[in-house]
Amino acid sequence: MDRAENTFLSKMKNLSPAIDRNYFWMLSGRMSPLLMLFVVTILYSHRLTLEDYSGFQSLWMYSNVVSVIIGFGVTTLIFSTPPGVLSGFFRRNRRQIISFYLLLWIVTLFIFFVAAKQFAQSLKLWIIIFIIVQTINSITESGLIKRDGSFPYFLINIVYSLFFFGWHIVILQSGYNLESLVKGIIGFSMLRFLALVSIKRSAAQYPKRNPEENKEFRFHWISNGINDILSVFSKWIDKLILVYLLVPADFAIFFNGSVEIPLFSIFINATGAYMMMQMAKSINDHGFIRDIFKENFLILSSAVFPLFFFLMFFREPVFLTFFGEKYLASLPVFAITILILPLRINHFGGILQVYGKGKIVTIGAFIDLILAIFFVFLLYPISGMQGAAAALVISTILQIVFYLFHISHTLKMSVQSLIPLKKLLFRFLLAGVIFGLLNFLVSGLKPILQIISGCILIAGYAFIFGRKYLTQFGNNL
Repeated sequence: MDRAENTFLSKMKNLSPAIDRNYFWMLSGRMSPLLMLFVVTILYSHRLTLEDYSGFQSLWMYSNVVSVIIGFGVTTLIFSTPPGVLSGFFRRNRRQIISFYLLLWIVTLFIFFVAAKQFAQSLKLWIIIFIIVQTINSITESGLIKRDGSFPYFLINIVYSLFFFGWHIVILQSGYNLESLVKGIIGFSMLRFLALVSIKRSAAQYPKRNPEENKEFRFHWISNGINDILSVFSKWIDKLILVYLLVPADFAIFFNGSVEIPLFSIFINATGAYMMMQMAKSINDHGFIRDIFKENFLILSSAVFPLFFFLMFFREPVFLTFFGEKYLASLPVFAITILILPLRINHFGGILQVYGKGKIVTIGAFIDLILAIFFVFLLYPISGMQGAAAALVISTILQIVFYLFHISHTLKMSVQSLIPLKKLLFRFLLAGVIFGLLNFLVSGLKPILQIISGCILIAGYAFIFGRKYLTQFGNNL
């Protein structure tokens, strides 16, 4: 362990144990619904026709995109803003904020209603209600987590996840109907909202701010909102384009090939949110912020690198087991899509958001989106679905380079000092070698046995390289 790691861990020991507990419960709470949705995806991919499965996944695609648009940066602000600042600003500018969001909701939901032509009109109305409830829940749970309410949030999400999963099974057994599915999820989501708001936590203080600070915060809010919208479009742009270019059966093939690994996504987001909360508490200590950023690379690489090589070498048995033989056509797309995993081993915009560099983050997100759209239309006619998947990988690489340049400028440190490159390279090559060797040794076994052996190796690799963090985490739980 080098000096930077010793410094980082020694400072982390001085943090309140409740902070680490909150991180653990926040991560677990966020994982539970996504894990259930992933299990449901597996079941539905086996049981539904390609056309019905395409409609099911289109529901989640639209809901994820639209909910981020109408949320317009609120959840990001909650995690990146000192307690009470957001609430105080809202109290002083309530009328303007409500008017803006009301107009935003009306315009966005109307566009969705017109654009989502694959759904019947009655179903689109129910989806709109679901999106609204989902957005309100996302904001409510972020506020609860920020006020050290991660444990009740975890308990609520566990219960919700069980009902969520059970309702999907009921719909599947009683005769699949997407509208009935959405109605049930709305009901459970509203109960979840009531449970979230019933948790009482300490009220935020409302600091006084001069007019110039209000203007600066307003710009910060707008920048974060635009950045969130650009980011979610960048994430889903390939699917949002191809849903209109492909027939439903082919879109189902592309969707499963470009599916995002649920644990990976939530792990990155939760770790990024925690990183931002810690940085916000030590914003004047550039050295500590650099150490958090560097350690975040190592924490995430402990899990992401073995996961990447497992999926690369064992993608065929994974698809045969989880999605079935009819989705083997998704494998070429999947092989391209997972190249993005080792690139996203940090929250690259987190430091910039904490330092109020929302404009730079927005520009980076805009660059990512424009490049993604450009490369989708450039590469799709040349390489088909694989070209569309490659577009997101290329745009992500260029966005990361842009963010690292500005992080270096903000902290007045070199890019090399921000990235533990030698350690990352060693871990990456080691993971590639051992998973390549494992693939050679177990290639003759049944698919499920290959997957089990790979999962054991992932756990072993993650434990070896992440044990110091797990130990520190366990001591504070």
